[in-house]
Amino acid sequence: MQKFQTLDWQSSWVLRQAM
Repeated sequence: MQKFQTLDWQSSWVLRQAM
């Protein structure tokens, strides 16, 4: 489950960088 959470925060970071 922790692995999934890591992807979640990474996805948010990538989305913020794309913006």
